[in-house]
Amino acid sequence: MAPYVFMLAAVVNVVPIVFLFKVLIGRLKEDTSLRNSIMTKFFIGVATIEVIPILLIVYGMMDQEKYPMSETVIPGAVVLLMMGLAGIAILLQRRIDVPAEAKETVNTFTFVALALAMSIPIISIVGLLTHLQQ
Repeated sequence: MAPYVFMLAAVVNVVPIVFLFKVLIGRLKEDTSLRNSIMTKFFIGVATIEVIPILLIVYGMMDQEKYPMSETVIPGAVVLLMMGLAGIAILLQRRIDVPAEAKETVNTFTFVALALAMSIPIISIVGLLTHLQQ
C-alpha cells in the first residue's frame, strides 16, 4: 500500500503545480511589473497544493512494512515519469513567447517552480527506497 501512497503524493503534487505555473507564467510574460504579486500567488498556491501530498508522505512513512522490489517498480516509474513531465513542461514554458525584457524574470520564476515541483517526488523516491526489502 505504501508504494502507491508515495506515487499518489507525487501525482497530486506535480499536476496542479504545473497548471498553476502555466497560468502564472502567461501573466508574467505579459507584464513583468507584476512579478512580486505573481510570485506571492505562486507560493501561496504551492503551499495550498502541497498540504495533501505532505499528509500522504507522512502516512506512507508511518507504514513500517518492507516491500519487494517488484511492488515498488511501477510506483517508482510513475514518480520518475511525473518528474520528467514536470521538468519538460516547466522548461518548455521558459522558451515559448518570452519577450527579451522579461527573460531574466521568467528564468528565475521557472527555476523556482522547477525546484518546488520536484520536492515531493524526490521525497517520494526516498520513501520508496526506505521501504525496500533487503
